[in-house]
Amino acid sequence: DQCQWSAIDLEAQHMNASHWCRQSCLSLIEVLISLVVIGIGLLGVAGLQTTAVQSNYLAYQYSMAARLAENLAEAMRSNRSGLLGNAYALELGSPPDAPPIDCSNASCTPEQLGLWQLADWYSMLATPEEGFETTQASLTDALPMAQASVTCADPCDDRSLRVITVLWNATRRDIEGTGCDPQDADDLQCVRLAVSP
Repeated sequence: DQCQWSAIDLEAQHMNASHWCRQSCLSLIEVLISLVVIGIGLLGVAGLQTTAVQSNYLAYQYSMAARLAENLAEAMRSNRSGLLGNAYALELGSPPDAPPIDCSNASCTPEQLGLWQLADWYSMLATPEEGFETTQASLTDALPMAQASVTCADPCDDRSLRVITVLWNATRRDIEGTGCDPQDADDLQCVRLAVSP
């Protein structure tokens, strides 16, 4: 009897040990699979975070460009005579001429005021060394490689819309585009604002 008990005990212990080994191996595999799943999930979260930061920065750039365009639009609306005389006309890629008179300290004609306001406004797009003395802040960090234009709808008359366009390089990489086609990855970002005289 005693021999049977020991053989049964040994067999039971052996079965318990192999059962325990199988259980611990399965637990280890389950833990490894869980770690892989968690790792993949964390990579996905990191990717979403990167995309969210990029989208947030682009929205900030659009907001800055829209505010900049609205500032010029307000100046144009307050100087209708200068607006109708095309004092605010600006070709893309060409900075405005230096104003003939500083209208912050002298009285000016509507045309002189328009030229001065345009030059002052444009200086915010320029780097500090290129800006006029009236530069209050440079937007080159917020809107890299910023450019602007102010055009009059064709045919240009007293009722034609004036279109303010602010363009910038949102990607901060070398791109060859000079327009703002959203479908073209090599083009600039832009904000357009129409001003009615």
